Amino acid sequence: MRQTGLILVEGLPGSGKSTTAHALTRLLASQQIPVRWWYEEERDHPVYIFRDRATLQHLVDALDRGEYREVILDALAQWQSFAATVQDMDTVVIIDSCLFGYLTWSLFPFDVPEAEIRSYVSAVADIIAPAHPALIYFYQDNVAASLARLCARRGGDTEQRLIQRSTQS
Repeated sequence: MRQTGLILVEGLPGSGKSTTAHALTRLLASQQIPVRWWYEEERDHPVYIFRDRATLQHLVDALDRGEYREVILDALAQWQSFAATVQDMDTVVIIDSCLFGYLTWSLFPFDVPEAEIRSYVSAVADIIAPAHPALIYFYQDNVAASLARLCARRGGDTEQRLIQRSTQS
């Protein structure tokens, strides 16, 4: 009997999260296991608290004003809704870059205290626990070297886009 209702795939940009999530989706489907993968950049993602550019800007503005606690509460409510939906499904749900990416990544540039970020991630873990989640984490020993390899492999303006995305999130 299958226990895991949720698979989280996490890691640095370019570490293989989406490739792995896609492969898992195909593998589970080939075994007639109902599966739904929510790609991190998919529109109307069920974990995100923004739906379009305007609501994303509202979120960034709130963080910029130091209203991170309100943003975190909204995010936790969204996770709660998502977890309830996953529990009611007879489908394995796969998401990538949502636990350590998504909001967590965005809290750092706004000087949210590390303890608050840890508390947020812990609360999410508690919320999703009934779905018996599995975590696949692509750990990198040397973050700088991993990002340098990514930039070299993808070429073009990858480095500038990563810097811009990180500093303007």
